[in-house]
Amino acid sequence: MDERLYTISFSKIYALGRHRERARKAIKFLRAFSARHMKTVEEKVLIGADVNEFISRNGIQKPPRKLRVKMMKDKDGTVMVSLEQPEKQKESAKPKEKEKASAKPKTPPAAAKGAEAPENKTAKKEDAEQVKEKKKKEKAKAESAPGKEKEVVNK
Repeated sequence: MDERLYTISFSKIYALGRHRERARKAIKFLRAFSARHMKTVEEKVLIGADVNEFISRNGIQKPPRKLRVKMMKDKDGTVMVSLEQPEKQKESAKPKEKEKASAKPKTPPAAAKGAEAPENKTAKKEDAEQVKEKKKKEKAKAESAPGKEKEVVNK
């Protein structure tokens, strides 16, 4: 039993194919790629359900740009294509998530949040009032100035 790992790029499918057919073309491209590299005919290439679901998870229009697969060839020439799922990456991902969760700073109590809120609201109101005053001044200048400035303001 022959086993190989490949990273397949679907960039040609994005460049040449219509967006409504990309996932189907990706499956056909994967089948042809597998047959070529494992030295068998396309009819003997079996694509796993996990690969099919991974390609079409974002819909038919947006398959993944790259795909890492494991191909296994039997003695009779049948090739099975499945997703590569190394156990090392799965195990190392879990502790990182725990570290991130513990590294988050604690939020202040609700009473402290209530004290900060009015200050922020007043600052926002002051900013809004300043913006309104600037707009009023610009309109007044535009009305008193020649026609060119009026056109700029009206646009």
